[in-house]
Amino acid sequence: VIDNLKLAFDYHHHLAAGVLALGGFLSPSTSTQYDGISPPLKQAKYEHGMVIGLGGGALVNFFMAFMPNLHLIIVELDECIVDIAKSHFGFRADSHRVKVVIGDGLAICAENKIGIIDVEKEERVGSETNVAHVSKDGKGTEFAPNSMQFIVIDVDSKDTSIGMSCPPVPFISPTYLAELYELLGSDGVLAINVSARDPSMLHAVKTNAHQVFETVFLSSTDTEPTDEDVGGVVEDLNVVVFCTKNKIILPEADHCSTLLSNLCLANKVTDEEIVSELEDCIVGIKQYSVPMKTDVDDSLKKEKKQSSNPSRSSRGKKKGNNKKKRGKKK
Repeated sequence: VIDNLKLAFDYHHHLAAGVLALGGFLSPSTSTQYDGISPPLKQAKYEHGMVIGLGGGALVNFFMAFMPNLHLIIVELDECIVDIAKSHFGFRADSHRVKVVIGDGLAICAENKIGIIDVEKEERVGSETNVAHVSKDGKGTEFAPNSMQFIVIDVDSKDTSIGMSCPPVPFISPTYLAELYELLGSDGVLAINVSARDPSMLHAVKTNAHQVFETVFLSSTDTEPTDEDVGGVVEDLNVVVFCTKNKIILPEADHCSTLLSNLCLANKVTDEEIVSELEDCIVGIKQYSVPMKTDVDDSLKKEKKQSSNPSRSSRGKKKGNNKKKRGKKK
């Protein structure tokens, strides 16, 4: 029996927690400091979300189980991945709440009138249309602008020549990020799973994101410093980058915990371990501020030194710094 609320990878917890905290599900206010007075829980519609890269489907299963009002669009390049997720990992593509689009995530764009996928119509048609090859007219796979409460990018790179194994470099270009910006609602959030051996690549992700989005947050899945090589292989730095269209300031930890508990109760999520894991991840989310050039140079030098000298304490650990089965999705 597969428990859809259980997440195998630690970075999945960080992705889910950031979407909840920054995507309008928990945030009590935008563009204002929390003044200590408990505001009402912001009622996010969360009608639609998008996940680019299906993998085994665990993250999608979690979102669907945790948020009963959510409808998800999954964009996956390889239909075989969808078949494996269904046959081995309990992913269900026959739900009226799930729409799987077989296509290139880089071809996603927003369109005002022409070529929009009518999600509500597709949901009414039935399960046979839930896995679809979307015809392209040269403009890409088109969705209605401002239609997504959140977008998650969780895609591996096949290019081993660069110092970033997730996502592929085109997914972090300002041009592509601007397309995703148009798809998000005003209180929406973009979440990017980043796994980088080269600190300059992580810096590029943060810098490009800040060119497009109002606020950028980071949530690191690494819990221990590293000083020594592990089997001669430098471990990836796994960080989740969150981008919001509006300025968002998270409330204090205690208030965040209260908001999360209220949401879990409302959605009938009673597993204390799940709530605790999400709470820990939310507390670890930090806002990214654009540093001065000298600070950037010093930071990159320090990070490169650390990445080339992982610690003795990490010897024998699996790549990806697993807490449970931590690491990149295959």
